[in-house]
Amino acid sequence: MLAEQDLTFKVKVKNASVLKLEGVSVRLDYPSDLQIKSSGPGLSEKVWNVGSLAPAEEKEMALSGRLVSKPSALKEFKAEVGLMQNGVFVLQNQVVHIAGVISPDVNITLEPAGGLSEFKFGEPFQLAVLVSNLSTLALEQGTLAIDVTDNADLLLWDTFKALGDYPFEVEKGDSVESNMHKIVFKNLPAMEPAGEWKIEFSLESIEVPYDIEDSDFKIIVKPSLSATSPDLAVPLKVTGNEREFTFK
Repeated sequence: MLAEQDLTFKVKVKNASVLKLEGVSVRLDYPSDLQIKSSGPGLSEKVWNVGSLAPAEEKEMALSGRLVSKPSALKEFKAEVGLMQNGVFVLQNQVVHIAGVISPDVNITLEPAGGLSEFKFGEPFQLAVLVSNLSTLALEQGTLAIDVTDNADLLLWDTFKALGDYPFEVEKGDSVESNMHKIVFKNLPAMEPAGEWKIEFSLESIEVPYDIEDSDFKIIVKPSLSATSPDLAVPLKVTGNEREFTFK
């Protein structure tokens, strides 16, 4: 499992007898640092009140949340199914799942051309995004999304160029409060541990604006990554630090 990542804990019960069962309940025991965001119906204080089950009938419940834990710590998930008889829980079966916790250890950094955070009007806005795999996981099916907020309309988006062979698309945000574009690079090649992706793009910028003394001319960029791994049951999701670039 991944630390600081969303996960879903599914519990499934099935009546394997030829009789209808009444008062079926499942007692759950999951890590205290699993911050529950949503759960299926009938869950109350770690008890899932299933109710009745006909022969061969099956029911499933899911707990979704985020695991806030240190890497390498073992976590135990346990479910006990039983029948409530005269207010007493009578255990019928149980299952335990123990898994380790690892850190994503994937870094995303933004590197502007020239290494500076300041650009000049009329010159290209060129940026490189570095994705470094510091984990022990092999990454596949990578998708890199780059949110670019440009409220002062400094960039000429019809001049967008991707410097490389990665397939991409540029989406215009629908917010009326901010001028945001999302650059999405999909189907990135597989990356082994200690590997790196370097993705570069550029856009032309406007000439010196008329109201240069009255405005705050800046671009805000925030990258995020989604990828799969043969060693993970859920996609890996990592968000890089937001960075601000100014024009003068």
